[in-house]
Amino acid sequence: LETTLGDDNTNKDDDFLASTLKLHVPSKMKKVMMDSLEGKKGGSSSTYVTTTSSGEDDDNDDNDIHKLSMCALPTKIHRNNHPMAVHTLTAMVNAQVPKKGNTRLIVIMPQDKTSEMAPIASAIAKAFPAFTKKTSKTPPKQPRNVQVVFVEASSSTTILDDSQALLASQAVAEGVMLAGRLVDTHPEELTTDQFAQECQLVVDAFPDQVTMTQIVGEDLRQQGYGGLYGVGKAATCPPRLVILEYNGDPQGQDAESTALVGKGIVYDTGGLSIKPKTGMCGMKSDMGGAAGLLGGFYAAVKCQTPRNIKLVLCLAENAIGPTAFRNDDILEMY
Repeated sequence: LETTLGDDNTNKDDDFLASTLKLHVPSKMKKVMMDSLEGKKGGSSSTYVTTTSSGEDDDNDDNDIHKLSMCALPTKIHRNNHPMAVHTLTAMVNAQVPKKGNTRLIVIMPQDKTSEMAPIASAIAKAFPAFTKKTSKTPPKQPRNVQVVFVEASSSTTILDDSQALLASQAVAEGVMLAGRLVDTHPEELTTDQFAQECQLVVDAFPDQVTMTQIVGEDLRQQGYGGLYGVGKAATCPPRLVILEYNGDPQGQDAESTALVGKGIVYDTGGLSIKPKTGMCGMKSDMGGAAGLLGGFYAAVKCQTPRNIKLVLCLAENAIGPTAFRNDDILEMY
């Protein structure tokens, strides 16, 4: 079991983290680790500890070994970073958390900052990608368990349990991991058909609240969506316009709606204006906009957002083939 502790404003006299996890951390070692964390720039410090209590034999072979990392976020934020340093937090978790094994992260934060729990949860979720194509001769192990605990800095012993903040944190983290998994999935797997099935899974998660409609293939051309149809008509899987609707406004479906429109080009070769080899690699992420909005839509519905939300995803593969549109073609829309 690898244990990692996340910390952005730790009290040096605080014994709560070590005692809660029953880790044997000598006081001198803890002081050295905390003193090594630079305030403005932040940083991290790691060591290996056992689960013994003070006074027990550290050389006992039955003691579990844990990796303990203390991380401090920078207090100075540059113009390219988020005010809560979420990019730095993701990088820290990536650097400190082992790639295998269960992990516990403890985030220390002020009680009046519970609204920041969800962005922090999203930053942590980014460090744990859900997609992999690695193969192994050994049988698959149990799924990895990652536990995130938010602790109030002032009392040192209080775990923040604001139900709304925790729900938002969980929803956002799941949405981020959904989007990340879709972006990482290879284009031979994530076709427009498969993307539509991913949308259906979101509908299935909220069957009484979310509806889904699609316009597929030739129906796009007939209904005036010539742009999307033209881009995707040469692909093996047809282009699709997917619409998910959630009516959360107390005033009903006639209330004002928020529209989210995502670009979902599952692969962009450039078509007959083919991209060069250095420009085509990575075009599987051209559907990142649709993936991100699908994850955001999922999080909004799970949080029971009191607004009507319409998600429109334009799904197509810009492929090369006999029916691919030519540069001088006129695409009719509307």
